[in-house]
Amino acid sequence: MLDTNVLVSALLRRESTPGRILSAVWGGDLDLVMSEPLVGELRRVLAYPKIRARLDARAIDTGLFLDLLPFFITSVDVTGVDVPLPRDADDHAVLATLVAAKADWLISGDEDLLVLADRLPILAPAAFVDRFLPK
Repeated sequence: MLDTNVLVSALLRRESTPGRILSAVWGGDLDLVMSEPLVGELRRVLAYPKIRARLDARAIDTGLFLDLLPFFITSVDVTGVDVPLPRDADDHAVLATLVAAKADWLISGDEDLLVLADRLPILAPAAFVDRFLPK
C-alpha cells in the first residue's frame, strides 16, 4: 500500500525511488491497495495549485491517471476499522486502509506514520526498494 505522499512523489519524479515503486505497480509486480478515503485524498492533493502546476509543467495528465487507477488497485472498505491513534489525525484513513487490507506493507515518507513501524508494517520508500525491488 502506498501513502498519498509516495504516489504524488512518484508522479512528480518518475525516476525517483517512489517512481520505481509505482512502475512496479503498473508492471504488475506489486499489488496496490487503497480505500475510498485515500483515493479522495489523492484527488484533493493532485488538485492543490502548487502540485497541479508541477504536474502540468511535466505534462502529466492526472485525469487519465485517476481514471486508470481503479484498474490497478484493490479497494478495501475501512468502515468501522479500529486502528492505533496516529499522531496526525489525518493519517487515520491510511492506517485503517493498512489494517482493513491486511497489507504486507505501508510505504510512506510521513514521519508521523514511520514512528509506528515498530507496531505496524510500515517502511520508507528507500527501505522498501532496497529490500524488495531488484536493482
